Amino acid sequence: MMLVAGFVLAVLGFEIAADLALDHEGKKSYGRVVRKFENFHTGRYRAGTSYIVAFRFQDHKGRSVIGDDAVEKELYDRIRPGQGLDILYLREYSYVHRIGAAPPYSLRAGILTLVFIVFGLAFYMVLTAFR
Repeated sequence: MMLVAGFVLAVLGFEIAADLALDHEGKKSYGRVVRKFENFHTGRYRAGTSYIVAFRFQDHKGRSVIGDDAVEKELYDRIRPGQGLDILYLREYSYVHRIGAAPPYSLRAGILTLVFIVFGLAFYMVLTAFR
């Protein structure tokens, strides 16, 4: 249980840190859509679809970088293969990138989720300590 919670916290922490770094230090590039696809997933509690856009861009050293990003369905429906996109990436770590600016709700939702997980873990630890 604690191992899974630790892993979830680490992943959320990385995602939030990457978004913050891209917001403050992200370098802009122009990329092209290579393809797009839907990723269907089922889970114990929730099933759904992720909308993925794969793209290629060049970093500041002229190297070609291939990446993908999950986007909202509305954006997915508008995007076509070959279309140009604004890409934000970290200068020293071009594998950390995203399409355009992050929607503000995703960062807030990630931080809120992280807070709930930390409080949930603390509550769990207090309960188990008194058993």
